[in-house]
Amino acid sequence: MKNKKISSVLLRILVSAVLIFLVFYTTLPALNLRDRKFITFLIISILIILVVNFLTYVKNFLEGLGHGGMRASRDPVTGRFTFEKSSGTTDRAAIAKPIKYGLALILILAAFSFIVSLFGIKLFNASRYRDLITISDGDFTSDISELSMSQIPVVDRDTAFRLGNRKLGEMTELVSQFEIESNYTQINYKGSPYRVTPLTYADPIKWFFNMKKGLPAYITVDMVTQETNLVWLESGMKYSPGEYFFRNIYRYLRFSYPTKMFDTVSFEIDDNGVPYWVAPTITYRVGWWDGKDINGAVLVNAVTGESQYYPKDEVPQWIDQLYTSA
Repeated sequence: MKNKKISSVLLRILVSAVLIFLVFYTTLPALNLRDRKFITFLIISILIILVVNFLTYVKNFLEGLGHGGMRASRDPVTGRFTFEKSSGTTDRAAIAKPIKYGLALILILAAFSFIVSLFGIKLFNASRYRDLITISDGDFTSDISELSMSQIPVVDRDTAFRLGNRKLGEMTELVSQFEIESNYTQINYKGSPYRVTPLTYADPIKWFFNMKKGLPAYITVDMVTQETNLVWLESGMKYSPGEYFFRNIYRYLRFSYPTKMFDTVSFEIDDNGVPYWVAPTITYRVGWWDGKDINGAVLVNAVTGESQYYPKDEVPQWIDQLYTSA
């Protein structure tokens, strides 16, 4: 009986752990109390534990009924045995306590979220929101260089998308296997404005047959001349949003930096044309999770997966998308 009870406890722990991991694997919250998604993850995890324990209780109760749910007792005077249905009081007590504690934890987390949200109300933090931006005097003529008409960018995101699709369509060996990511990040590359974007797998089947080599190229569009190039890589990109499992760039970042909160991840290339994923890291300067600001960035080499965190004042100069653009 004791071994059966231990096995039941271990099974509940295992099932709960697997389900909680699957939730974390799909939602990818930062393990940080200043991330709203983490509070939600904790509440879901508690609910999973409660449901698993409750279902185990129901299973044991039904099994008891299946075996008659009877217990025998002997009258000390007559010596006769009598049989009666087991009340299941012990089981009810065992399940009631975890439910009580679990619901209490959920209420505490909900109350915590509500209270810390009050700390960031704009009505009470006008000066702190104002100070998020540092204002300094400047001279427009000296600070902003004048461009000639031949240097003005004429390619927007939609135009870049059409130009990129046209270029990919010229590559018959690629068009059936890959598509183009639609982000088209705007960067400055070798002194000129460009939009760049990686290829992605056309579907899961194409991913399965091509994942070993990775994504073979990325697209560059000159925003002034409209020149569009497909840049081939000696070794394919193994890390991107189009990957599955732990090479998916979002999952790779989360498991590599579990406590950091990330803003929008963007695709860029350095001055040598090496592709990178730039993941700005978030901090909050008003209240608990208000007044979002960027305090650094994680750079991930899209080919090798090598990554490094840089504080904001040490981020390489070639990065253009530290702050999300419209």
